[in-house]
Amino acid sequence: MAWYFQCWYQACVQRGTVTIGDVELAASVPEFELFMDDILAIIGKKSTYPFDPRPYIAWLLDIKSYCSLRSNLRPEAGCEAFLCKDVGEHSAQVRMAMFALLGLFLKLPNCVCIWRLSGIPIFDDNIERFWRSMHSDAVRTPSYLDWLKARADGWSAPIRAHFRYLLES
Repeated sequence: MAWYFQCWYQACVQRGTVTIGDVELAASVPEFELFMDDILAIIGKKSTYPFDPRPYIAWLLDIKSYCSLRSNLRPEAGCEAFLCKDVGEHSAQVRMAMFALLGLFLKLPNCVCIWRLSGIPIFDDNIERFWRSMHSDAVRTPSYLDWLKARADGWSAPIRAHFRYLLES
């Protein structure tokens, strides 16, 4: 899945446009990269479970990997302290999983198809519900979704319109 994401991204960079399926977004690749950084920040967020120091994605996919976050941060620290600002802090296996999930949440056709074939449940193939499970955290104020909505103000209008499902609760 990560490989399909890389192929798609490389093709976008070469063309200078972002195309998802048969939809070409009226957004530049650098604009889209800012959007992807925000989504990856949530996908790669650190675990908030004191008994499991793995990042959330490693816990979700049962990957044996750890990140540099100190496990004693409390939920009152807000969401910013738990976001992944640098994908390089994760192991290669977790980074691949992050980009595979990014491809799924962007609904890249090959990534969705391969993800379904992988056998890992996506809540009955409901990508939006799976995404909500990634950013839901009732104890944080602001929540990850609130943070993402604030960041969405800086996204280009075509990106906001096409990916509005990522901003719904």
